Amino acid sequence: MQAFVTGGTGFLGRILIDELLARRWQVRSLARTSSRARLLPAAVQVVQGTLADEDALLEGVDDADVVFHLAAATSGAWETHAEATVDGTRRMLKACNEAGVRRFVLVSSIAVYDKSSVSAESVLDESAPLLAATPAAGAYARGKLEAERLTRQYVWNRSTRTETVIVRPGLVYGRDRLVFPHLGEMVGQTRVAYGKPSLLLPLVEVHSCMDALIRVATSPNTPGNTYNIVDAHCSSRRDYLGALQSVNGHPQRVLYLPTVAVQGAAWAMSRLANGRGFDASAEKIRTRSIEPRYDTAALQRDTGWKPGATLDEGLVRSGVKPSLSEPSQIHRAGIIGAGRIAGAHVVALRSIPGVHITGILDKNLAAAQALAGDAGRAVAFDDTERFYCDARPELVHVVTPPGTHFAIAAEALRRGAHVLLEKPATTTVEECDALVAAAEARGLSVGVDETVVWDPLLRRARAALMHGVLGKLVHVEVFMAHDLSRGGRMARLLEDQASWEHELAGGPLEDLLPHALSAVRALCGVLELQHAESFASGRLDADFPDELRLMLASGSLSAEVGISLTARPDDFAVTARGTRATVRVDLQNMLFDCSTPLPGPRALTRGIRTLRSAGRIIGQTGANALKIATRRSLPPASPVHLIREHYAALSRGEPPPAALARCRPDIAIARMIWPHKPSVRADRGRFTAPSMLVAGSGEQLR
Repeated sequence: MQAFVTGGTGFLGRILIDELLARRWQVRSLARTSSRARLLPAAVQVVQGTLADEDALLEGVDDADVVFHLAAATSGAWETHAEATVDGTRRMLKACNEAGVRRFVLVSSIAVYDKSSVSAESVLDESAPLLAATPAAGAYARGKLEAERLTRQYVWNRSTRTETVIVRPGLVYGRDRLVFPHLGEMVGQTRVAYGKPSLLLPLVEVHSCMDALIRVATSPNTPGNTYNIVDAHCSSRRDYLGALQSVNGHPQRVLYLPTVAVQGAAWAMSRLANGRGFDASAEKIRTRSIEPRYDTAALQRDTGWKPGATLDEGLVRSGVKPSLSEPSQIHRAGIIGAGRIAGAHVVALRSIPGVHITGILDKNLAAAQALAGDAGRAVAFDDTERFYCDARPELVHVVTPPGTHFAIAAEALRRGAHVLLEKPATTTVEECDALVAAAEARGLSVGVDETVVWDPLLRRARAALMHGVLGKLVHVEVFMAHDLSRGGRMARLLEDQASWEHELAGGPLEDLLPHALSAVRALCGVLELQHAESFASGRLDADFPDELRLMLASGSLSAEVGISLTARPDDFAVTARGTRATVRVDLQNMLFDCSTPLPGPRALTRGIRTLRSAGRIIGQTGANALKIATRRSLPPASPVHLIREHYAALSRGEPPPAALARCRPDIAIARMIWPHKPSVRADRGRFTAPSMLVAGSGEQLR
């Protein structure tokens, strides 16, 4: 089957494409720019253009069996929705008709239903009354209503071979989208909502939603029909917010205001405004405080789709919520490489019930034997054949130098073992794609030890983003300082020119970069590289760069990354700035601070915020020292959190939490910065690697 996907680089589109590829579909996707196209998997055929480009649409639908039309405006004035959502749908239908596409799937929304006369006990099926497509419906709902009208009208008025299906998903949640207006608005760190905590949320987990899309695209029973897509658990606001709180253990303050009181305040404000620019009628407030149930019987009957049973299962499936207490069905683990980081993997594995380290392989047998002594019943090997024959690992941890990862992982997959790679996972995008393809062909998995992403403090920052504490994310800053002179590492690098760090085009900077990029990706999703500069400052007597500065962006969201090999002391700080608050995470010292604006004079509130932050830092420092001393907390940068969840995910038959495919954009960025080994030259006392570039055009600037 061949599919053409619009909106393929968005939240829903990326998951849909992954699902289609996993089911062996051939996929073509529309992408506005070449930089957006780089966000798509290598197996996707990219058509560059927009919904206004009819030639691009015709190229996209050529030979396509199914078109998934996800692209639409989500914000802005009506003119924006009219162009993107309405006219875009009209052009897509025309292209499908000309190309003879078999089926067209329009992704609409449950926002199109008229809820003015419903109650909390109502159940809406696909025949329920819809809103009138007028300005009163709001630009988003109006655009979806018009797109649905065009789709139905197209089939009625034309002799066409293209079958159409309309789907109306509920609130689609997943790893990259967890907050909705239904939850209320943030005031400082308190969420303010009107109505009852028991307000039902029409949730659908993103993978469940994508399964429904694929089913309606292939079932013989769906042409000409419309379907609701909502999971079965009907979770309330209280349950949903409580589930999000369980992710990081930090409860959120929620204030629920009575609907009647809000209606009275809205009436008073409308009178003061004399109707100018104020639209908050009592009926509109009432309907927003009531959410009915939605019937999915038709979808289940026609396609065999099963709605998600519980919210907890959905959050785990999305990779939002870990299940660390589950025993793993992977019982035999092997470790290849006996260096320093291997010891941390041993500690993690020994904490997972039912898992045994059966073998440690290293060309230095003495090092393998020393590590095996800490690993219980593990046997040391210096021969690959004996390692696989005698240890029989079901999952192999690859903790060797990055340049060896591809060959070792490929061999492990060939032997039938899952793989967990240290970072950098691979040194080229081609190696990454080859391992992903090999794992899929054998029904195995390749994960990456994204230690930073699963650190409790970064997950707490992500939880603040989930809860809406930050508001809309604006900018993320990541800075790493790693003093090479500490511990004699610099002397070792200078003496040993055969060291694996010298094999990386970016040297030690390339070794550290995945940590910073994974932190950005955890908070922002995938961003495009806009600017990069890697250079040798002259402060080190070395032939590799020691300073790196990056600027990344996507739409209105931006991020900066800085890495220094000479700044002191060692540091790893992440700052996430939003429209409502700013979160600062000090991963090196295990500190977390959330700063929100306070009412009052600026000088006074600035002083209060400073005192509050100082108090938090002092309190956390003492508590951290006590917890680590009493072994009630793990030290910073521990891979235990990720490794536990990796095994738990595989035990559930799910992809790993940090799959290699998700790291592909990070590997691509490294190759953009350092396409080859740097040719270092002297320049006014500095050494500058020729790697400053703009990713959007790929233009070499220096």
